[in-house]
Amino acid sequence: METIKNKQYVPFEATHVGELIKDELSARGMKQSDLSLLTGIQRSVLCDIIKGKRGITPEMSLLLEKAFNMPAYIFMNAQTNYELDCARISERVKVQTRAMEIWRIITTYVSVIHFEKIGLLGKDILKNIDTIFSIFQVKTIDELVSIYSCEKGCSYFKKSEKLKTNPINLFSWKYYCYYLSKKDTLNILFDRKNMDNIKEELNKVFLANVRTCEKIKEVLNKYGVKFYIVEKFDQTPVDGFSFWYDENPTIVVTLRKKNIDNLAFALFHEIGHLAKHIDRANNVGRIDIANEEYIDPIEEEANEFARNSFISDKEWKNFRLKKISPYQVHINIKELAEKLNINPQILFGRYQYETGFYKLKSKFETSIN
Repeated sequence: METIKNKQYVPFEATHVGELIKDELSARGMKQSDLSLLTGIQRSVLCDIIKGKRGITPEMSLLLEKAFNMPAYIFMNAQTNYELDCARISERVKVQTRAMEIWRIITTYVSVIHFEKIGLLGKDILKNIDTIFSIFQVKTIDELVSIYSCEKGCSYFKKSEKLKTNPINLFSWKYYCYYLSKKDTLNILFDRKNMDNIKEELNKVFLANVRTCEKIKEVLNKYGVKFYIVEKFDQTPVDGFSFWYDENPTIVVTLRKKNIDNLAFALFHEIGHLAKHIDRANNVGRIDIANEEYIDPIEEEANEFARNSFISDKEWKNFRLKKISPYQVHINIKELAEKLNINPQILFGRYQYETGFYKLKSKFETSIN
């Protein structure tokens, strides 16, 4: 199927040369019968021309030139423009009809409502089709349908018993992330040798918790990693997404849970994929669907990377082996966090997750500042 191109400067209705003749008669106070008698053009023919039912010939334009003292080309140009506009209007109808067919298919495979919410789509259906094709990096509707069919075979489309996932919304969200990355350019190449520096600098960002999201972007961009916070679409329980586009990797987080510890874990989970699983040659993008019943080994490796980026397994086990009253845990976590120079809420969040003791309220700062 062909792409759709917007047609500009097409009038809603073509203006017939008869309108020009009618205006001239009115301006001169002449009747159609007067003009017919003066030019020799049959009155019935003249009436049809003025009603727009037939056109004029070059011979008629010469007669009108004499009758109105106006150049013949004015009447011939009016006739030609009318015919061209009729052709343009006919083509516009074809284009618009075709666009409506394409748009109907798009709404079947794309979460149009979310793209409208974020301001990417407007009132012009032709421009909207171009925008959708740009987001999904396709040239035809057939390509879009084909991509969706292929995506449905990916593991992250598996249904979760706990959380509802809408395949169309997830598909749309993913390609919106690609779209954002495509528009950005970094002049720094990513190098895994800098991973320790990245972890160290990000730990400082989380410890300070001041302009945290901006600082995360600054640190990652500094080392050649694109970073975006993209609000999840409805029924897309995504925490993060990592992939490689062109010369740079990209990390996306959703802030599905707006706590500093959840952000830290989601971010370092995706960094774990960059450290272990994703590169320019092996770009199988990883989408982190929350609370899946089954976590594959690759996802577990990323989880382990995230946990160890804040505290080693050995130190954490030593902490957990101590017999600590739940109501004293804040004191012990604060001491450990100060010793390791990390944000205490990150440790407290892990403690809650592993113990399931969510009734214990945090005494640390949980919000992302």
